[in-house]
Amino acid sequence: MTPLPLSGTAKSVTGAVEPGRRLLRLRAAETDAVNEADIALIRHDGDLAIARVRGFTKAVLFDGSLTADMTDFALIAHIDQRFGYLADGDVIALDAESRKFRVLYRRGSMNNTFLVTERCNHYCLMCSQPPRKVNDGWIVDEISDCIDLIEPTTRSIGFTGGEPLLEGHRFLSLLTKMRERLPETSIHVLTNGRAFADDAIAGAWAEIRHPDLWAGIPIYAAVDHIHDYVVQAQGAFDETVLGILRLKDRGQRVEVRCVLHAITAPRLKQTCEWFARNLPFVDHVALMGLENTGFALANQESLWIDPLSCPPIPDAGE
Repeated sequence: MTPLPLSGTAKSVTGAVEPGRRLLRLRAAETDAVNEADIALIRHDGDLAIARVRGFTKAVLFDGSLTADMTDFALIAHIDQRFGYLADGDVIALDAESRKFRVLYRRGSMNNTFLVTERCNHYCLMCSQPPRKVNDGWIVDEISDCIDLIEPTTRSIGFTGGEPLLEGHRFLSLLTKMRERLPETSIHVLTNGRAFADDAIAGAWAEIRHPDLWAGIPIYAAVDHIHDYVVQAQGAFDETVLGILRLKDRGQRVEVRCVLHAITAPRLKQTCEWFARNLPFVDHVALMGLENTGFALANQESLWIDPLSCPPIPDAGE
């Protein structure tokens, strides 16, 4: 399986080149342009003629030549055929000056996820998205603008990081906008859960009142010092468990996650028993495979375990 490229550099961008990133919603030429962000997908001369009739002033071209003149278009971006999978309703962010662009949302995908921030208050040994100390608060604003362009029938949207709740009430406001703009879309937020130890944050989350909002929160062991070692943050276990309790006290959906590797797998039976005894009210428990990327590569000697060497988990009847 070849992964789809999600970022690249346009071959050319001509027309009204403005500074900074701008969001563009790709539309089939047959669709009426209804938003300033709408840009026509042009694959042949016939598309170009239709796009003019439909009122488009911006266009995306793929590899191949067009014989028609396009000088009347305010913006033209030419990208290579590797991105030919892009379709009606997809959203990209384009920096016209550098010609760099990134795919933010695909209408036909079941797995759209937004990276909220690269900052985190954990430093997990196996993190697939190693945190960075950067000023990236602008990402929340860009996601907010993107929400306005997302198809209302989208089944689910994920939010991840870093730690999304480091953006505090700005991120909670983003979730409120999701409820207002996309009330039928399921939301799944990957968070370490520590922010919910603050009763005010847990309360604000519940007050969003989204009908299908989930918090995916990791617990890596039933022993606090093992969990804290995995996430490289002392006291994290206690705050995480308290956060889960406060969310469930308010009737919120919680998924508990545990990534399996050489530190967590040997105690998996005890950890699952602890989940069953102490957190029977959570909505889902996910045992996750290790992603062999990011910090998992740097710490491979400490994390790798042959699945055949993992201790067996007895059947429920044993």
